[in-house]
Amino acid sequence: MSNQTQTPTKKSPPVYRLCFSAKNGTDRNGQPTLAYPVEIGAVFERRERDKGLIAKFTIIPTELKDGVLFLMPADTDRRQESDLFEAGVETAEAGQ
Repeated sequence: MSNQTQTPTKKSPPVYRLCFSAKNGTDRNGQPTLAYPVEIGAVFERRERDKGLIAKFTIIPTELKDGVLFLMPADTDRRQESDLFEAGVETAEAGQ
C-alpha cells in the first residue's frame, strides 16, 4: 500500500475559447453568411501535451451541422472577434 496523499491539482486555464457561428443566409453572390459567433465552450491542454487537447462544450447548438466552429485564443479580448471574419466571409448579426 502507498501512503501518498494526493495534492489538489490547480486547474489550468483554457488555451482556446470554442465559438460557433450558424449560417443564417446567403449574400448576393450566393456565399453563406454567418451569424455573430457565440462562445459554446473551451479547449484545454492535457497534462501530456503530445496527446492533443480536450474540448469541453457548455452548450451544444442544435444547428451544429449548419455552421462553423472557431477556436479563439483564450487571452483574446472578445471585442476583437471581428478578426474571425478576415478570411472574406461576410457576416450578419444574429436574427437578421
